[in-house]
Amino acid sequence: MHSRITLLSILAAFIGIAISQQCYGLDGTALDDTFAPCNPSAKHSGCCATKRSSGADLCLDNGLCMSTRNELVGMIWQSGCTDATGKDAACPKMCPGGMFCFV
Repeated sequence: MHSRITLLSILAAFIGIAISQQCYGLDGTALDDTFAPCNPSAKHSGCCATKRSSGADLCLDNGLCMSTRNELVGMIWQSGCTDATGKDAACPKMCPGGMFCFV
């Protein structure tokens, strides 16, 4: 019986992590699957477009993103967070509103 409870607890924890990994834009709208959390093991994290075939972004330690696409190489920007409200301390706070923000 104890092993069932432990297994259910572990399963519930994994489900909770998987659910919290949706990325949201600065306006709270869900981002598509080309965006991923910079720190997938954290409860909340900044998100970057890490899965684009045209050039992925690099996640910076502060949760901002740096473009690797030819025309935008080196541009720093903020795309969103796994917290839809953007209020979690792990969410980048450089841009006050809108969907995307270049810094």
